[in-house]
Amino acid sequence: MRQTLGELQEVACGINEMASRAEQVNTAMNSINDLSGINRKNIAELVQAVSLFKV
Repeated sequence: MRQTLGELQEVACGINEMASRAEQVNTAMNSINDLSGINRKNIAELVQAVSLFKV
């Protein structure tokens, strides 16, 4: 079965789009990881601060 140049270009464009979306997902996941680290630090600080008020 022979593929036309148009079909090959369509497949190439699809692969390029998937790669671009994968980069976007990777960027989003890195942002989530950064935010999780900030939250973990803030929670630890909050726990420490709240412990000062225990009777």
